[in-house]
Amino acid sequence: MQSEPSSKVGRLANRAASTDQPDIMYAMIFPSMTIVRVLFVQIAIAIAAG
Repeated sequence: MQSEPSSKVGRLANRAASTDQPDIMYAMIFPSMTIVRVLFVQIAIAIAAG
């Protein structure tokens, strides 16, 4: 799932840089941040449940 603002930022970064570095960094960060978000929600639910 990709949100529209991040794709706009990605296109801007690709135009500003002449290399594939922005694409590589996004590909490295996105999966790890997805895992962090899932873990955060699970921990928040566990804490809220008591």
